[in-house]
Amino acid sequence: MVSWIKALGPGIVLVSALASLSQSALAGGVSAYLPLNLEPEMERQIERVLILADEPILKRPFAVQLVLDALPQACKVDKPLCTKVKRYLQRYSREYHDAIRTFLSRVSDARLEEPVTIQWFKDPPLTITVTEALTQCAMHSHYHRGQNATRLRELGGVPPMTDLIVWYWKGRPQPSWTT
Repeated sequence: MVSWIKALGPGIVLVSALASLSQSALAGGVSAYLPLNLEPEMERQIERVLILADEPILKRPFAVQLVLDALPQACKVDKPLCTKVKRYLQRYSREYHDAIRTFLSRVSDARLEEPVTIQWFKDPPLTITVTEALTQCAMHSHYHRGQNATRLRELGGVPPMTDLIVWYWKGRPQPSWTT
């Protein structure tokens, strides 16, 4: 029943990875978050980027997209800082991609049926399966890609193709980590 999650694993990974550093991601809406336990020096550097861009630094975790959106403004003031933070985001995204790929290649059907409690739903609490949580991740990224495409069109741009079937048709190319 849940083997489709494994079959779509590379597609889910690709969508997540491309969203994290793609041109459409630069338009806003990526839902990947940086870990709460960042190295102290990198956390200070990311906070500095956000401060230079007049973005809030109190709310945790930081969305990768928030930091990406802040970089152009911060780079006007401190280009070396931006270079360090951008390299960190690229490395983090690659490592995240690899970890997801590894998880999906090894996960058992039993693990996919295990319950996950979603912490931000309190009344009533929400418990779903790992399969449902992974499905939510993929569906939620569709929502943001639609937002990105709409905004790019409003700005006169042409959004990139993000349809999974086109990725299949192109032979399932690996992500490109250069920006």
